Amino acid sequence: MAATVARQIAALLAIRVCDSACGSGHFLLAAARRIGRALAQIATGEDEPSPEVVRHWTREAIIHCIYG
Repeated sequence: MAATVARQIAALLAIRVCDSACGSGHFLLAAARRIGRALAQIATGEDEPSPEVVRHWTREAIIHCIYG
């Protein structure tokens, strides 16, 4: 079970989202929030993870997935 969760998290963190024009950053922010929420759901096994957990995983998504 833990190996499956780790693989799912690794797969999501391997996603690369690039918006070279960047503009206002809304597209990148929306992508980070969506990936972060999915990561939080996988990590906790909950449909509605706590805001703190979502923030943590959103930061991880920004670090690993978002390029602008």
